[in-house]
Amino acid sequence: MAVLVVILGNSICILLGKPNYPFYDVGMFRWSSPFINKPKTVYFPKYYYWLNNEPKILELRKEGTFFMAEHFGLGYTHEYTFATTFHNKSQRENFEFLLEHLQDDGIDTLWVGIHAVNYETKEVWFDPDICKAIEINIQKQIHYGPIFIPEYQLKECYAD
Repeated sequence: MAVLVVILGNSICILLGKPNYPFYDVGMFRWSSPFINKPKTVYFPKYYYWLNNEPKILELRKEGTFFMAEHFGLGYTHEYTFATTFHNKSQRENFEFLLEHLQDDGIDTLWVGIHAVNYETKEVWFDPDICKAIEINIQKQIHYGPIFIPEYQLKECYAD
């Protein structure tokens, strides 16, 4: 009966061409959002480690899926990996937890590099330059804010 009332009420409002709350007006098309010409290249600071003299990106979002996880496995859900990748990525505690867990896998050092995407050319690349990562991270024009960069990376970059 309730479904019939909603369908009938919406149908009458549509036929009359004017909304009458609670029928017909969902409000999602009232205001248009402003057009922003965003940059074609987007930079994502990410943790990585060295494996066989090659940089290996720590893809935390994959770690929430059991068959794709390389380091975390069971017990780490998508909610955890999403929060670690985005909401909590600037926290020292988050970094320390990740590093402590990865040390069990023989990874003793995490660095921050830049994973970049050029949406115009469809090119994707990773730059392990730690100083460039610090520079881009400081700009704070990064989705969900900057990532935590460990002190040893800052010392290594600014040692000169």
